[in-house]
Amino acid sequence: MDRNLESAEAVVPAASTSTESSPDPANKPKKQYQQLHMPTQEQMAQDDFMNNCATRTVLSGVLGAGLGVVFGIFMGTMDTTGSGVDMAAEQQSFRQGLNV
Repeated sequence: MDRNLESAEAVVPAASTSTESSPDPANKPKKQYQQLHMPTQEQMAQDDFMNNCATRTVLSGVLGAGLGVVFGIFMGTMDTTGSGVDMAAEQQSFRQGLNV
């Protein structure tokens, strides 16, 4: 059965080769696929290591703490006092608002 398919694909009608403007699926180049290889011992060991629950727990904890430190340092450098308003002036106006 495969021989029939190969011979059918190899035969191209002469009319389709003479006109290049009409799209013909028989004239399409065949896709090139890469051959799959079996994983090596190292790749299988890496997969086993990363599929371990304890490994993922430790890795996520360490990376999460590192990311928290980075965001903490970044947010610590932000100026949160507003547009240069003095805190004493804000407290004074709040006290004045209570006395009214």
